[in-house]
Amino acid sequence: MNYRKFALAFMLSLGLSSHTHAAPSPGLTRDEMNALADRLHSIDFINPSGSHELECSDYRPLKPIQVFLFDGSMGFCPRYFVMNERGENGYSDGKSWTERLNETPKTEENQDAFESIEKALREESKLQNCHLAKNILREPDDRYRKISDQVELHYFSKRGDGAAVDCYHQLVEQAGKALKVRIVGYSMGSDAALEFTNALPEVKVEKVLSIDPVGRSTHWTTGVIITRDNSLFKRPAQVERWDNFYQKIDHQSILSVGGRGVGIRGSFVIDADTNLQLQPEDFESVQGEKHEHVKILRSKPVQQKIQEIL
Repeated sequence: MNYRKFALAFMLSLGLSSHTHAAPSPGLTRDEMNALADRLHSIDFINPSGSHELECSDYRPLKPIQVFLFDGSMGFCPRYFVMNERGENGYSDGKSWTERLNETPKTEENQDAFESIEKALREESKLQNCHLAKNILREPDDRYRKISDQVELHYFSKRGDGAAVDCYHQLVEQAGKALKVRIVGYSMGSDAALEFTNALPEVKVEKVLSIDPVGRSTHWTTGVIITRDNSLFKRPAQVERWDNFYQKIDHQSILSVGGRGVGIRGSFVIDADTNLQLQPEDFESVQGEKHEHVKILRSKPVQQKIQEIL
C-alpha cells in the first residue's frame, strides 16, 4: 500500500513538473545567465586593433533615429551596449538583456549566475575613462537608462569622427535612404562631433548636444589652462538645433596640489541655439564626482537635455 501511494505521488509529481516546464518562464534561464556572464567577463576593453569604437550596427530594421555619441576620452564602454542589445538569443519580442534580467526571479539555483553578472558590471575601474557612457547613459538609481525604442546608439571616442562617418554611410546603404541623425559630444568628443557634421554637409542633423566642449589638439585647446573660448567651435549650417552647456570654474581636473591646480573648462559655441554657462549652484546636487568638468554630465540642465536626445 505504501509503495502504491509512493508510486502515485511520484507520477503526479512528474505530471506537475512536466506541466510547469511547459509554460514559458519569464526572464533568462540559468544557462543564458551564465552565457551572459561569460560574455561580460570576456570583453576586451582595449581591443587588438587599437580601436575604441564599437562596430557599426547592422540591426534590421534600423531604428528611425540614429544617435552618435562621442566621448571625451579614449575609454571604451561596451557593457552598457551589451546589456541593452535587443533580440538576443532568438527572443521574438526584442527585449534587451537588461529587461530580461530584470524579469528573472532570483533563486538558489541561479544565485551564482546573478553574482557573476553583477561582478562583471561592478568592475568600474575598466570604465573609468568613458565619462559620457558612465554619467549620461546611466541613471542615478538605475544602472541602465531606458532608451526610446525609436533610438539606436553608436558610441565613439574623441578620435572617432572618421569611423562615425563610415558608419553613417554604411547605415544609409542598409536603409536605402537618409536617416535622422542626432549627436552628443562631451569634452574633446564635442570636437569629434563637430568634425563629423562638417564631413557630412549634405546630412541634416536634427539635434546636437555639446557638453563642456574642448579641442582635441593641444595647440588650440585654449580652455584647458586659461579661461578662454575656442573660436573654432562654430555650428555648421546643416544642424537644425545645437545646444551647448559649458563651465568655467573647474580648476583641479588636470592637476591638484593643496587645493589648487589646473582644470578643464569648456567653450562657447558660435551660432549655437543655446549656450548655457553653468554656475556653482548648478553643481550643488551632483554627487559622486570630484571636478566640474565631469560633474557637468550629472547636472540637471544637461540631464534634462539628454532626455530629449534619447
